[in-house]
Amino acid sequence: MPILSLGVDPDGFVRRYRCGVVTDGDVGALAVALRELRASPSLAAEYSANVRSYVRQFHDLHGRVADVRSVLCALCGTG
Repeated sequence: MPILSLGVDPDGFVRRYRCGVVTDGDVGALAVALRELRASPSLAAEYSANVRSYVRQFHDLHGRVADVRSVLCALCGTG
């Protein structure tokens, strides 16, 4: 699912990873972006693939568990 945002883009990831469109508060631009996505299934598919890739790369459950474990071990002096 492509991301269409009126203004939220945490850490700029939507733009940086081409996950969709951020319109910086411009409602008209948001409507245009929605129409463009509806008219271009290939662009919507590209954004969707980029979202999936981003989530797998940065929010993988096993990777995050390993990160938390590493931090906890470092804090406890066991890592």
